[in-house]
Amino acid sequence: MGRYFEPLRVYVKGSSYRHLGESAELVSAFFVSRFARDDYLDAWRSSGMPLRRWLINGLILSMREEVRRRGRAATRGLIGSGQATDADSGADHQATDPLDRLEAPEPDAAAAFERAWAVAILREACEEVETICHADGESDRWLVFRRHVLDGQPYALLVDETGFDPARAAAIVRTISNRVRAALRRLVERDGFHRDDVDDELDRVSALMAERSPWP
Repeated sequence: MGRYFEPLRVYVKGSSYRHLGESAELVSAFFVSRFARDDYLDAWRSSGMPLRRWLINGLILSMREEVRRRGRAATRGLIGSGQATDADSGADHQATDPLDRLEAPEPDAAAAFERAWAVAILREACEEVETICHADGESDRWLVFRRHVLDGQPYALLVDETGFDPARAAAIVRTISNRVRAALRRLVERDGFHRDDVDDELDRVSALMAERSPWP
């Protein structure tokens, strides 16, 4: 869940539920409550949803449960103090409670989550390829990719640092970029996207990353 923890924190911080407490604590409580269930991921696999949408829905439900829990605690406190409440008269809130309506993710918070998720998945793909490059004795090629693509340095300025002329450096970057895209493809497929939809999702990740400067 390391890939999703920070993006879910970003969602909490941008949502109307941020008043409930520290975002890290809310996400941790959500993970503990849901992943204690043996069938939680089985339910996701049968849902047809991308995992990150499944997790946002679960997080929202978890926070709604916390709102209810606090409401019940407050009601018990009022009853204990002798103050009259609707509960005293047997009023049924279940049918009218607005929290019973399944709400869609809040747009601004969801957009922030998507950007954070794109950063997380790109970082994971880059780390995977970097590890392979170092293991295969291609650390110099990874350096070219990192300095040009991630740090934004022109090829001409990398000659002294990397030993590769611009034409060779460009060829290296194309090769490493293809490896990163392949790693991204595997990660996106794991997120629950059908293979026919993976290319569209990769394009969306690229578009989200283009909004950010510099890359992570």
